[in-house]
Amino acid sequence: MKKVTSFIILFAFVLSLVACYSPEKISAPVSDKIVISSESTNAYIEITDTKIVQQITDHINYFEYQKLRSIADKSVVYTVEWLG
Repeated sequence: MKKVTSFIILFAFVLSLVACYSPEKISAPVSDKIVISSESTNAYIEITDTKIVQQITDHINYFEYQKLRSIADKSVVYTVEWLG
């Protein structure tokens, strides 16, 4: 009986940890322009349309990010800057 009770408590504890997990949120400042640049090609794009800037800012936490191992020849690094 003690094993069953211990298992139930452990299961409830693990479930509560998983249910309360929230990924780290990025807070972007209010800005007039977003610049997205590629460090490998030195190319960049400026976004100045206020509706698009607001959409990117509002949804930045919903984008999916992946950390991959580095492949020197094929890796591309992008930088996103909010400018006021």
